[in-house]
Amino acid sequence: MDLASDALDALRALADTPLDTVPEADADAWVARLRPLVARLGEAYYRDDEPLISDAQYDRLFRALQSLEVRFPALQTPDSPTHRVGGAPLDQFDKVRHAEPLLSLG
Repeated sequence: MDLASDALDALRALADTPLDTVPEADADAWVARLRPLVARLGEAYYRDDEPLISDAQYDRLFRALQSLEVRFPALQTPDSPTHRVGGAPLDQFDKVRHAEPLLSLG
């Protein structure tokens, strides 16, 4: 199955699953399913400029993962897409030297 189909399957399953009442064992399975899915969808969108699902669908998956990690802190990991800001710079772009430093760009 491809990534977009995996995402749509997860969205259908989420529609039938009230995440605020799932037990931790089920939450663990959901996090294991959502974390790599959200990460790969984010790469397709941000790095590859090829969104595979709508923004609203991605946001639903991201929020589902985030809500489970908040509800069950033991399921949080530092590499979770919910804890990531930005990504690695791409080599295909030229470096630019600015007349004045843009400190927010690090």
